[in-house]
Order: sequence, then C-alpha cells, then structure tokens
Amino acid sequence: MTRLLNEWNMSPDDLMAFGDANNDKDMLELAKHSYVMTNSEDASLFDIASGVVPSNDEQGVLTTIEKVVLGYS
Repeated sequence: MTRLLNEWNMSPDDLMAFGDANNDKDMLELAKHSYVMTNSEDASLFDIASGVVPSNDEQGVLTTIEKVVLGYS
C-alpha cells in the first residue's frame, strides 16, 4: 500500500480504509481515516480504527464515503 501511495504522490493522510478482519489490520493502521465495520469479530481493530461504521449489510462503506467525502448527512 505504501508503494502505491508513493507512486500516486499521496500520504496516509489522504487514505480512507475500511476493514472487518485481521487481514485489514496493517491497512487500518496506515490510513488516517480508518474505519472498522460494526460487525467485526476482531476486537483489536476497534482500538486501531479512527471510527466504527455500520456493516456492509447496512451499506456502511457507502454511507461513510457519502458523509465524509461528499458531505452528505
């Protein structure tokens, strides 16, 4: 992920990441805007992420992008 950020001339401050499992840990630690899905069974992610969002079944990624990036309420 860091390689892509460098290639695109971006920093972790520009990165928004969503995760719900242990394999997402590194990504959530890197991204300034990191979100764990409310239905995650990995309790450690809740300490890492900057926020908690609804599950994918509740369109958590979409609603968060709409709110944070597009300014929808």
